[in-house]
Amino acid sequence: MAKKCQFKFYSQSDKECVYPPSIGSEFCVWHDSAVRKEEDFVRVRLKSAIKETGGDLEGFLLRKADLSGMNLREVDLRDADLREAKLDEADCRGADFRGAKLNRVSAVNTNFEGANFMAANLNDGNFTGANFKNCNLRIVNLGHADIRGADFS
Repeated sequence: MAKKCQFKFYSQSDKECVYPPSIGSEFCVWHDSAVRKEEDFVRVRLKSAIKETGGDLEGFLLRKADLSGMNLREVDLRDADLREAKLDEADCRGADFRGAKLNRVSAVNTNFEGANFMAANLNDGNFTGANFKNCNLRIVNLGHADIRGADFS
């Protein structure tokens, strides 16, 4: 059994995850796709992870997680899997979503001001009333996304 999470980062080949692997896995709770992120423990543990890592949540698998209303300001979520997650009314100002998967995410009235979405996938997401002021939206896939009332100024 591995003594540290075996997750391989896209951004830096020498970067290592700081978390130990889950019991019976080579990956930590955050990088293990077998761990269901829609469970209640995720919000509490994620707040701790943000403090422990200084906001480095790169590559975290947060599919279907309920992050509604959370403070994710300036958090690094590069290459994170946030498919079908709930980000309604979250504070994501200045967050880094480069290469992240946000397919079918619900981000109603979410503040993304200044966030970096370069090469992120926002397909089929609900971004009604979201704030995208001063965001980097280069190479972003917004196919079939609901952007009614969103601010892109």
